[in-house]
Amino acid sequence: MFIAHPNGTFRKHARGFTLLEVALGVTILAVLAGTMFTIVQGSLRAASEIQVVQRDNRRLDRFIETLRQAFRTMPANARISLVMVERAPMRQEITFSGVPEAFAWGDEPVVRENFTLALQPYPEALVAEGDPEYYLAITRPSFFRPEEGEGPQEMLMNASVTIPLGQKNVPLIADERSRYWLPLAPAVRDMTWRFYQTDKKRWVEESGAVRPPLVELTLFPFERNTPIRVVFATR
Repeated sequence: MFIAHPNGTFRKHARGFTLLEVALGVTILAVLAGTMFTIVQGSLRAASEIQVVQRDNRRLDRFIETLRQAFRTMPANARISLVMVERAPMRQEITFSGVPEAFAWGDEPVVRENFTLALQPYPEALVAEGDPEYYLAITRPSFFRPEEGEGPQEMLMNASVTIPLGQKNVPLIADERSRYWLPLAPAVRDMTWRFYQTDKKRWVEESGAVRPPLVELTLFPFERNTPIRVVFATR
């Protein structure tokens, strides 16, 4: 638009943005900013989840390597027993006796006590209703002695001792047999042990205290589509 001035010259009039145009520009910028924030937030969340999965995988790798070392260095008098705790879903407990240097931890790392490995259910408060989850844990008789007068229910209510495991803090509480379990790895869907019987040439899922030539472990973490299967030689 040109405007005539008294001196006979013409000057172009600079028109500003209308209120509608400003509002439209602000809206577009807000949409772009929101989209970028969502993308960045999703990327950070994905990176965090990948780190958690990688950390859990390293825990399982260390657990399997520790098991391999324990089986490789078992004394001649060492024995292993396999007990079926539940059948649906299947839960087993494998107990090692005569292996004092395996899975050393605590104030007295090397003790001549039996130790047991098993899946333990997360407390109901930490999982969705009707959707049980398990973590891999270990126990031995001298592990964790609560304060005098503090029973399992008090431990559960007060959560006076918790152990970080994955993205959860697991309270250290006693099971129905007053045993306390130390978490080793989180979010395990299934864990199966089998012993090989040489005389009958078959694998069994229950056994008394024996020294089988082969022990099979099958682990199925939640974050994997295929299980981990390892066979250990004990002789």
